[in-house]
Amino acid sequence: MQMNKHNSTNWEGIQNSLPHFPNPELSKLFFHSLMSELSLLSEEIGDYTAKDIIFKSLNQVPNISVEWGDRNTYGKNRVLLSHENKIAVLDLTPILQAVKLVWNTFIASRKGNPT
Repeated sequence: MQMNKHNSTNWEGIQNSLPHFPNPELSKLFFHSLMSELSLLSEEIGDYTAKDIIFKSLNQVPNISVEWGDRNTYGKNRVLLSHENKIAVLDLTPILQAVKLVWNTFIASRKGNPT
């Protein structure tokens, strides 16, 4: 993962700031919340909707606090995730792309129009 050129934070320190995170239970809760949010939709999604869904899903995980990181400090699509008095900076770009690709492919296949 590349560090934003404007970010002087020690990237290794960030990666190690949440030992054992995400644990399997938190991952399951996030995935379930993500699927619940997507199940409410019936059309393809763009960047904004994908970001909104992922952010809402992260906020559904108990004992987790999430907020968007300053773009100038942390870079594009970064969130600050707080858990047990520790903070991690997460790059949501890969999950945004994956959610959009999988969901939009699914919707297109239901319409008989595979992408």
